This record gives sequence, structure tokens and C-alpha cells, in this order.
Amino acid sequence: MQHNCGVRPALGSHRIVGGVTARRGEWPWIGSLQYQRLHRCGATLIHNRWLLTAAHCFKSLGSVLRSGVGALVVPIQRVIIHPAFNGTNMDHDVALLELAVPAPMSYTIQSVCLPSPVHRFLKSAECYITGWGSMREGGER
Repeated sequence: MQHNCGVRPALGSHRIVGGVTARRGEWPWIGSLQYQRLHRCGATLIHNRWLLTAAHCFKSLGSVLRSGVGALVVPIQRVIIHPAFNGTNMDHDVALLELAVPAPMSYTIQSVCLPSPVHRFLKSAECYITGWGSMREGGER
């Protein structure tokens, strides 16, 4: 079965950026790593069984992936932290997470497209950043 990555079927070409709440399905490859039902870090679904996140998120932290309101909860089976991760200067701050079961691909759950190792990005390329931070200085998360 062919899988299309990087597709946001819940939306057309309209994008919400600039510190505003994303609509359901706008970033279907982004999930919330949670511990005791509290958001700790974001993660990116790169395959139906694999997430990419920051290594610093796993200092004595067991997590699950939640995907928005009415969240799908998927337990993490294995955490692979980059072998050269340095918690002092945060070099190599990357980790792979293997899900206990495959994430069910749907209208609001899709894997992201990863570029080829030889892909060259243009300096003028548009970039989007997603996360669970404050929408304004000193604001609530």
C-alpha cells in the first residue's frame, strides 16, 4: 500500500502561522509527548511507528503521544537517544521514539515528508514552526 507523506487533507492551501492556534488537522504529523497527562514536548511522526523529538525530553520521563482534542493515545515502546547527545551544551539533541502500535493514518494523522539527504534548501524557502508555546510574551501556554 502506497503511503503519501506530508499531506494535510483537512485543509486546502490555507495556512495559519504567526502565533495563532492551529486548526484540527492543520499539522497532522505533530504530536504532544505527555507525562501524567501534561504536555512535555512536541514530536513529529516520520513513519507510522516512529517519532522524532528532542533527546532532552527523556530525562526520567515516560511519555505517550497525544494528538489534539479527543486525543489518540499511543504508548511509546522504545526511546533511542542520539549516542553523542550532550545534556550540557545540547549537542545532538535528538531522539527517535518507537510506538508500541502503528499510528492509524487518517484525516488528522499523517506522517511528514523527510527531504533527501542531498536536498539543498533555498535561503528564500518558507519555514513553519509549530509547538505548544505561548502565543504572546508572558502569556499562558
